[in-house]
Amino acid sequence: MLTAPTIPADLQATLGFTVNGKLVTIATAPGRRLSRVLREDLGLIGTKVGCDAGDCGACTVLLDGDPVCSCLVPAAQAEGHAITTVEGLASRPPLYNSLQCSFLTHGAAQCGACTPGMLVTATALLEKTPQPSEAEVMDALGGVLCRCTGYRKIISAVLDTGKEQSTAASPAAGFAVGTRLVRLDGQRKVDGTEIYGADQTHEDALNVRVIRSPHHRAKFCFGDLDKFLRNHPGIQAVFTARDVPGNELLRRNSSLRRSACLRRRRGPLSGRSRCHAGRRGSRHRVGRPSSFPSDLASARPDHNRRRGTQPEG
Repeated sequence: MLTAPTIPADLQATLGFTVNGKLVTIATAPGRRLSRVLREDLGLIGTKVGCDAGDCGACTVLLDGDPVCSCLVPAAQAEGHAITTVEGLASRPPLYNSLQCSFLTHGAAQCGACTPGMLVTATALLEKTPQPSEAEVMDALGGVLCRCTGYRKIISAVLDTGKEQSTAASPAAGFAVGTRLVRLDGQRKVDGTEIYGADQTHEDALNVRVIRSPHHRAKFCFGDLDKFLRNHPGIQAVFTARDVPGNELLRRNSSLRRSACLRRRRGPLSGRSRCHAGRRGSRHRVGRPSSFPSDLASARPDHNRRRGTQPEG
């Protein structure tokens, strides 16, 4: 199971909505991502999170019958509405599990990361257009990215939904050669029960928060990190560039400077890591970068510096 973050009581709101036909009520931050609420608070890990930016479509759920990227939907926006995740498709009329069976038959679920999003999006299409054309299927699935199948098997599975298909794990005797077999792990991938690395948190695991620079190039210095740790008992350690073996070698080699994972005094690119902070147990939010003990000042690029070189890390 995943561990939901601890949210101060004054930042919580009580929200109620229907998930897979059941009314649920939770207390959480209104602006929290719906994808996180589904996975961490309700344990519906079938909804995958690939980008948290609405680009990959893996987190797609049905909101009142329409497909939405749950990573872009604030929890408060779902209040009073009906949500269907991949776990609820098999009991949702009129398709029930026919689409999932078609995915199994065609081998459309390979690694399975995009499968929940594909199934949910295809369900929305088939409920409104029971017999879509290939172009309509391609257009509907365009917002969900797949890195495995080249989409051909997925499109065929959607087009053949409702047709008589075999999902037997083994072919009949004498018909094995040339017969397509259902993947042994396919059922778990189409019903949302397959477990991936991001779907569970061990009790003794450390969660990491990365502090990044908001400037495209900046100079900075750290304050009293020991005092920061004392004031935040839940944080186990703070790591900067000085804690990374070999980082000094990367800093001196101009061709490898972009590879340095942390910076000491100056960062050339927006988003370059300044430090990592880890806390044991539930997810910890250090807060805004401004709460971290470091002085950060934007620095204009030195246009006289030879093109292609990077500032000293």
